[in-house]
Amino acid sequence: MSLDSELNRRKVAWPVGARIQVTGPVLNSFGHTLVVMKKGQVEVLD
Repeated sequence: MSLDSELNRRKVAWPVGARIQVTGPVLNSFGHTLVVMKKGQVEVLD
């Protein structure tokens, strides 16, 4: 999973080791990486 370039520019990040869940829609990029397009698509799990 990786973040869209716009989210990267805004410095959106989660703590290292955090368990997260990503919901669609996502962009199927080269190398089978799922690119998250919106911050609301990521949920931090307990």
